Amino acid sequence: MVTTTLAALSDGSTVCTMVLNESVAGAVLPGRTYLIRNYGIGKKESGVLLTKRNTEFFITSNISVGPEIVIKAKELLFQPTRLVDLKEVGVEEEGLITVEGVLADMRPIRLIRQHGSEAVPLRIIYLKKEGAQVKILIWHQANLTALKPGLKYTFSHLRAQQSDYGFSFNTSEDTQIKECEEDIVFQMDGYFITGENMDVVDINGEKKSIPLDVWRDNFSHDPDIPEGGLSLTLRVVEGVVCLIV
Repeated sequence: MVTTTLAALSDGSTVCTMVLNESVAGAVLPGRTYLIRNYGIGKKESGVLLTKRNTEFFITSNISVGPEIVIKAKELLFQPTRLVDLKEVGVEEEGLITVEGVLADMRPIRLIRQHGSEAVPLRIIYLKKEGAQVKILIWHQANLTALKPGLKYTFSHLRAQQSDYGFSFNTSEDTQIKECEEDIVFQMDGYFITGENMDVVDINGEKKSIPLDVWRDNFSHDPDIPEGGLSLTLRVVEGVVCLIV
């Protein structure tokens, strides 16, 4: 399988993209300035440059690029994506989409060979939201993101797929995985200071640790707990309670 990489190039004032073949992509470095010879041009309206068998790269004098050029480059490299409610996704989805939900389950990473290529890492996870659940196949470098069941995540730049195994999403080269802020309602039945945290427990025995500074921002003195518990709304970011709202 032929692997190509899309790169953004700039002369200091304008930006374009170039498709790098596998041998070139492994030799050039981001941030370096190159003199490029014998390149090809894609369809005229696309503005994309192409590497050919005889394309040559030579390191040359540095060209400075400003932050506005970097922004334009990222806009060219990262394709647009649209947010779709997990309850409404279907096989008819076209283009790259973004979904968010709670990580309900995930399988161990395994190595898969595709069409005789080198083995690549694959992990299957299940994302859930309000009764709707979808399977996501996480490929390649997207598996570098640490995931934890029960937390809420956003997956961007996914491609829908219908196969003999059913409907699923596949990550793409542009996929970004981010943990979401989440507000949870916690019916506190008791609390106790443990080190730098206030540990709280609900009527079912579930426990949350709240940093003492967050706790004291909301309670100047120890609160009385009514029968049935005290209702708290906790904002959780990356698994840590950061605010009581």
